[in-house]
Amino acid sequence: MVVTVGAQEAMLLVLRALIRSTDDLLAVADPCYVGITGAARLLDVETVPVPEGHDGLRLQQLRAACRAARHAGRRIRLCYVAPDFSNPGGNRMPRHQRERLLELAEAEDFLILEDNVYGFTAAPGDELPPLKALDRNRRVIHLGTFAKVCFPGARIGYVVADQTVRTADGGSTLLAGQLARLKSMVTVNTPPLSQAVIGGMLLEHGGSLANRCRALSATYRRNLALLLDGLDRLAKAGLPPGVEWSRPAGGLFVRMRLSIPVDDALLARSADSYGVLWTPMAHFHLGPGGNDMLRLSCSYLTPEQIRTGVLRLGEFLHGEIRR
Repeated sequence: MVVTVGAQEAMLLVLRALIRSTDDLLAVADPCYVGITGAARLLDVETVPVPEGHDGLRLQQLRAACRAARHAGRRIRLCYVAPDFSNPGGNRMPRHQRERLLELAEAEDFLILEDNVYGFTAAPGDELPPLKALDRNRRVIHLGTFAKVCFPGARIGYVVADQTVRTADGGSTLLAGQLARLKSMVTVNTPPLSQAVIGGMLLEHGGSLANRCRALSATYRRNLALLLDGLDRLAKAGLPPGVEWSRPAGGLFVRMRLSIPVDDALLARSADSYGVLWTPMAHFHLGPGGNDMLRLSCSYLTPEQIRTGVLRLGEFLHGEIRR
């Protein structure tokens, strides 16, 4: 039921395995992680944007999209969702919303691709079960990665895919087996050196990365708190009008809204003149949204780097908004 594969590659393989007709559609959050939308573009898979709020996907709009597709003789085949502190929005889906999404998937007959990258960053006692843990009808394909808990360069992840699918000869197999066969034609095998590194880390930690996850979670929460505290200090010292930001409870990302257009030219000035980097939110939107927003990231930075970055960000905001 489990396939070892890079997370980005897994998205490509799942789309290739499940979306085999131009009548099949992929629903995604808007804004959305560019990895899944990029994979869809490579495979000519049409995406259907669904607005995302602070509590995750807007399920009424997702239901309406399913019915609109069916009315047009098509169907939502797969819905991509990151329920915990999503990239780039930083939003989190509460438990009751997760259960409603599973009920909707059953009622409208679509599968869910759950990207569970940042769930481990929740504070102790605030953890929520992944969608796969709540899944009673095998609607969820669960995607995980070792990048955030071991190291990104290994490019090792996994897919839990226990759904039964039809084969070309009329038989059936587990989706995990189908993904493994597709992978063998794409990359032959997951790099053995990378697998050995992750395997060594598992052996070092007694076969479980739970303790390592807890330690890294504390580091990520510290970094997020330092970033938010730094932004609060900027606000107390005085910021140009129209500057506001999100306050996620976990994950690595904070969204900031400005009163000026946010584009690549502004990013270039921020890097060249102020020495601080961020990402324009417009890159994550499927439509015209996000043109006045940027995304801040605080993953592997040291406390000193975060403090320096916040100070430079303040100089950037004053210099560019008041220019």
